[in-house]
Amino acid sequence: MTVFVAICDDEKRLCAELENALVNMLGKQNIKCEIDVYFTGEELCTKMEDGAHYGLIFLNIEFAKNATKGVEVGRLIREAYRNDLISIVYISWEMKYSMQLFDIRPLNFLRILSILK
Repeated sequence: MTVFVAICDDEKRLCAELENALVNMLGKQNIKCEIDVYFTGEELCTKMEDGAHYGLIFLNIEFAKNATKGVEVGRLIREAYRNDLISIVYISWEMKYSMQLFDIRPLNFLRILSILK
């Protein structure tokens, strides 16, 4: 069994930490994984439009100014791509976004506290 995962966040260090944690955790369970890392929502959307398939996406809610927000990416996945099978876990420093996510039906909301300290 191979799990296909995408991590999408503009914080490169966070992406690396999350990728390492997933590789270690899944490795201990003898689960193979392929992890793609994206630093913008646009990159992730382009790759998915080109045929990339994921079972799990860790998606930042708020990117740098003028970038597509993670909430918008989640809506695209659910509505435009008509994909309700992908499990989306939103990641953010802020709890204030959690209530905006219900209509996207995320698997979870992961609040990042001190992973970069």
